[in-house]
Amino acid sequence: MRRPTGIGLIALLATAFLAPGSMCAFGATDPAAGCDFSFVMGTTSYAVPNLALPRKGVIFADPTFHTYLVRVTDKAIDGYLGPGIENEYAKADPENSDGTLLILRGNAGAWYLYNPFTYRKLRRLSAFDACGQEPEPRWDREDRSVFFYLCNARLRRYDTDTGRSTAVHDFAADVAGAAYVTTGSEGDASLDRQYWCFMVKDAKWRLLSVLVYDRAANRVVGQKRTGFPDSLNWVGMDTSGTHCVVGYDSLSYTQVFSRNFRTRLNLPAGSNAHGDVALTRDGRDVFVYQNNATDYIAMADLVTGAETPLVRIPFQVNVDIGLHISGNAAATPGWALMSTFGSKRPPAG
Repeated sequence: MRRPTGIGLIALLATAFLAPGSMCAFGATDPAAGCDFSFVMGTTSYAVPNLALPRKGVIFADPTFHTYLVRVTDKAIDGYLGPGIENEYAKADPENSDGTLLILRGNAGAWYLYNPFTYRKLRRLSAFDACGQEPEPRWDREDRSVFFYLCNARLRRYDTDTGRSTAVHDFAADVAGAAYVTTGSEGDASLDRQYWCFMVKDAKWRLLSVLVYDRAANRVVGQKRTGFPDSLNWVGMDTSGTHCVVGYDSLSYTQVFSRNFRTRLNLPAGSNAHGDVALTRDGRDVFVYQNNATDYIAMADLVTGAETPLVRIPFQVNVDIGLHISGNAAATPGWALMSTFGSKRPPAG
């Protein structure tokens, strides 16, 4: 879906949500409404504030960055399965097209629908129970009530208003022996939800092919069965739907293929780390990633492969820096979000 909303959740834990607009009514984002919010910019280091764990539904202001936060989930109240609950991954938007619904995953593997404004757990998504895999739900770009998900060898559509699930396409008709389709839980469709890139697996989860599916035409428009240089970790479409991006288990670089797999591009060495597709300010498709070879946050153009180093990762200060990257803000091109974690006992200073 790759667009920002008034609610952000691109982090490992799903207990707090961010809403812009300090010194304003909660949820206000328009400067004309009298908000005096301004971003805290620069490289100054700030101490973590000593705050108690908030109660569910209680809005509070972060004393350092002046944003409002609210805890949405609480196991004691919500009764979800497992020890915790979270968004699926940094690359996938948990919120629907207008930010009025959330999909969250309990650590035991059950999925739930939440209302982010009342903080209520609405229902468990039991439609996923028939699927022998992670469902990888992806919201429709336009219809607030619809998301798509994977169930065995099928792409399915779920309507949250009716609770009805319907089949969109069965890939067993395209690939003999197909039992599952997946992105590896790290891929997404194109912004308009027309093009999808999937790994097709057999009943023993062995790779049969990688394909690109055109939902508007309801057909496979490209497929590659052999010739991959390493075992695959994940696949996904870029924002425009022009390329299928392939990440590998051990290979040092990420590969980019055209929709029909007739052209291939190797991104720079070190690009096969945490990363996400994004749009530049002038609308080009790029991959933004942690370059493991140079220790930079970098981006590579998906047409030319040219790399631009963006920010050096300060491993000389602290070797325990974990990163996730999200390029979902296509409505504000030129931005990517880096979430950092790790180092429970950081270096002094």
